[in-house]
Amino acid sequence: MPRKILGLLLFSFLALLVRAEDAKSCDALEAQLKTDAASVELHQKLIECYFHAEIQSPSRRKEIEKERAAQVLWLVQHAPESKFAGSGSMSIDYYSYPGDYAEIKNAWMEQVKAHAKNAQVLANAARFLRSREDQARAEELASNAHSLDPHNVDAASTLAHLYHLKAISNPAQKSQLASQSLQLREQMLNELSPAEKPRQLQEAATDAFDAGDHAKAKRYAEQLLELAQEKPANMGDAIHQGNLVLGRLALRGGNVEEAKTRLLAAGKTPGSPVLGSFGPNMTLAKELLEVHQTEAVLQYFDECAKFWKSHENTLEGWREAVRDGKVPDFGNNLIY
Repeated sequence: MPRKILGLLLFSFLALLVRAEDAKSCDALEAQLKTDAASVELHQKLIECYFHAEIQSPSRRKEIEKERAAQVLWLVQHAPESKFAGSGSMSIDYYSYPGDYAEIKNAWMEQVKAHAKNAQVLANAARFLRSREDQARAEELASNAHSLDPHNVDAASTLAHLYHLKAISNPAQKSQLASQSLQLREQMLNELSPAEKPRQLQEAATDAFDAGDHAKAKRYAEQLLELAQEKPANMGDAIHQGNLVLGRLALRGGNVEEAKTRLLAAGKTPGSPVLGSFGPNMTLAKELLEVHQTEAVLQYFDECAKFWKSHENTLEGWREAVRDGKVPDFGNNLIY
C-alpha cells in the first residue's frame, strides 16, 4: 500500500481516537454533574471540554455546540461574576446558532439589571455580546465596567478589543481608535498575570502599529518574542503575531529581506487552537505580494499548511492566485 494512503489511514484513525477520547471526557463530566449539579467548577470544566471537542470534531460541531450552550446558560444564571464567565469558551456564534445566542444574551441582560454596579458581571456580559449587531451595547457595558473599576483587567481588555473591532469597520478613525485601545492596554500591562500578558502584548503591538507609533509596536513585539523564548509552551500565537508586526515594520522601513524573514518565522509557529481554527494572519503576506515577493509568500503558505490542516483547499486556492500573478482575497484572514 502506498505510503501516502497509509499516512491518510493513520491520520483518520488517530482523529477517530481523539474524538472518542473527547467524547469520553465530556461524558464523564456529565456523569459527575448528576451527583453534584450545583458545582460551578464542574460546569466550567464541561464547557471547556465541549469547546475543545468542537475544534477536534467539526463534523459534530452542531451537536456539541448545543450541549455547550446549555452549560453556558447555566453558568450565566448561576455564576455571572466568575472570571470564567467572560472567557472565550463562553462565546456563542450568533450567525450559526442565533437561538442559543438570543437565549443566553437575554440571561446576561437579566444579570446586568441585577448586578448593575458589579464591574466583573458587566465586563463578562460585554465579552459575550460580540456580534456586529450588539457591539454598541457591548461597548456601553464595557465602558461602564471600566468606570466602576479602572483596575479590572477584563473590563479594560474588553473595551480595548471593542475599539479594535470598531477600527476595522471605520478606516477613517482607525488610528484614533487604535490609540484609545493602546492606552487601555498600557494601563493594565503591569496588572496582568503571566498567563494573560502575552495576549495583551500581542494586541498592544498591533494597536501601536495601527496608531502609527512604530517605536512602541517594535518594543511590544520584541517583548512578546522574548516571552516566547523564555516559555515556548503555548506561545504559538505570540510567535506568529510578534514576527508579523516586526515584518510589517521592516517593510515600512524599506527592508524587504527582513520582512520576508519575519514572514517565514511567523509561519514556523508551532500553532495554537486559534491558528488551527481561524488560521494565519495574511496582512504581511498581502503587503509583500504588492511588492512582488511571491516566492516568500508561497513558502509562507506551505508553513501555514502544517498547522492549518483543515483548510488546505483554501491555501491551494491562494497559491493558484499568486502563481497567476494576483493578490488573493484573504477575507477575514487579514483581521485574525
